[in-house]
Amino acid sequence: MPKLIDLISKEVKDCELDVEGEVVHIAYRPKAVTSGLFIEWMGWKDLSMAARESWTVAMIVALVASWDILDDAGAPLPITAENVKALPTAVNDALLGAIMADMFPNPPSGETSSAKSKRRATQAK
Repeated sequence: MPKLIDLISKEVKDCELDVEGEVVHIAYRPKAVTSGLFIEWMGWKDLSMAARESWTVAMIVALVASWDILDDAGAPLPITAENVKALPTAVNDALLGAIMADMFPNPPSGETSSAKSKRRATQAK
């Protein structure tokens, strides 16, 4: 029987999004969205601003396996709660919005959103 972490981290989807004119490439774990996280997402509008920020940071850290966001020295920025909190709100909103739009198809067409993505089965780092 596979370990839970293997079920969560094995499948990774690539996605690219536009953040204020810059293309950001991410790989995220679609199976990392648990029922609890989804229920919280459904009640997101009822959360306080501080709770929304904490939830957004937790979601990004849980879902994003890799990205091409660089630090000031030009090295890949580690995906940590501290670093995600330091990103502009517009970046965090775009990251989470692209992931959610990519994960949940448009109901009328059954196709994914305008975020470009492709699945790959790899072990996340």
